[in-house]
Amino acid sequence: MEKFRGFISVFCVIVILIAGFLMVKSIFYSDANTVVPDVVGMKSQEAVTAMKDAGFLPFIDRVVASAAPDTVVSQSFEAGKKQAKGATIYLRVSKGDSAIEIPDVTGMPLTEATKKFEELGLTVDRVKNVKNKEYAPGTVIAQNPSSPQTVDTSTKIILMVSSNGDETDLVNVPNVVGKSQEEATNLIEAAGLKLGEIKLKNSTEVAEGCVVSQTPNFDLSVSSGTAVSITVSSSEALDDLSIETEEPKKTAPIKRVVVENREELDREAANENAIKAKKAEQKKQKLAEQKKQSTQQAKKQQDALAKKKQTAQKQQEAKKKQEAVKAQEAKKKPEQVTQKPKTEQKQAAAEPQVKQTSEKPKATEQTKVASNQSQYAGKIAKIRYQTPPITGNNMSLKIVMQDDNGTKVLRDGIARSLEYISLNARYKGTAKITIYLGGEEVWHDKYN
Repeated sequence: MEKFRGFISVFCVIVILIAGFLMVKSIFYSDANTVVPDVVGMKSQEAVTAMKDAGFLPFIDRVVASAAPDTVVSQSFEAGKKQAKGATIYLRVSKGDSAIEIPDVTGMPLTEATKKFEELGLTVDRVKNVKNKEYAPGTVIAQNPSSPQTVDTSTKIILMVSSNGDETDLVNVPNVVGKSQEEATNLIEAAGLKLGEIKLKNSTEVAEGCVVSQTPNFDLSVSSGTAVSITVSSSEALDDLSIETEEPKKTAPIKRVVVENREELDREAANENAIKAKKAEQKKQKLAEQKKQSTQQAKKQQDALAKKKQTAQKQQEAKKKQEAVKAQEAKKKPEQVTQKPKTEQKQAAAEPQVKQTSEKPKATEQTKVASNQSQYAGKIAKIRYQTPPITGNNMSLKIVMQDDNGTKVLRDGIARSLEYISLNARYKGTAKITIYLGGEEVWHDKYN
């Protein structure tokens, strides 16, 4: 009996071990037997639902692309291949390449302003330091293009940043892209700058633990002590999750953000998409309203021109009638040709010819004016610019236009502090508008 009980105990232990092994295998060693669905071209919400229904964990990475906004342009695992259930699949979703509304960054620190533009897919191309005592050093005091207006993703941003006038306080931002995180930190601190925010991003182009991007961009001149934020390649990174460090030190530990509740993350992503969709719809309505207003304004201008033309025609007809009446009255008068000497008759006969010849230059001059007006018809360069804060009253401001007719000075005078300039200039062919402040070029644009 005791022997039989011992056999039963051993059998139960074996059964428990086998069941435990099968459970562990099902959780941690899933076979790659699930087909990856094709979600390229779908809307982000539809793609996420399709991936979840197939048993995968989708994450969204929004990128600038020519595809329609909120459309999947690629996926990390090829469609039709088999992967294990629960595998993470990254979906690249288009942010679109339509017009972007320029934000107003005046008064912001340079780092914050640069980051704001990069989040919109725009690049800060040049930073110009201007001596100014009204703003703290490193603060943006003017920008080009100015706000509000819309541009495309290829637009380069130029910022004017306040400086105390001491060029020794300005340092060049080093290039740390492709460097390891430790090497990047050392280069940033060696340049007299400090390490700012650190982000983690899954990247197939940059090695694990190396820098993918930086803010501000390298070779920009900034004030010493400015924070430089970096994005580091990491396979553990989720969808655009960021990490922050305390006051930068060479051995400062990185605090990683761990998301345990994935359903909550999905809800937050859905809310964010809904907010973005609402903003896009508002922007679309605003553009439609602007288009409607411009159409109405163009119609008013056309009506005014038509009315002016009708008035001119009526005046011309009235003038012809007056001339016809005068001609009839002249015919009714008795002819006194015999009473006039021959010399006077010749002069009278010659007078109409002189009058006709004197009217020809007038017609030529009118034709010339009409020709000059036709050269500029339909092409208007809309110039919008705001001057930075200026101390003193002796800084010159000059606006020059170059088109197919040559060079023309639109304005030449003294600049006023924070003056908003709004000019509409007619041009022929292709025009280039250049603004000089204190004799130095600060803004230019081209019009086709």
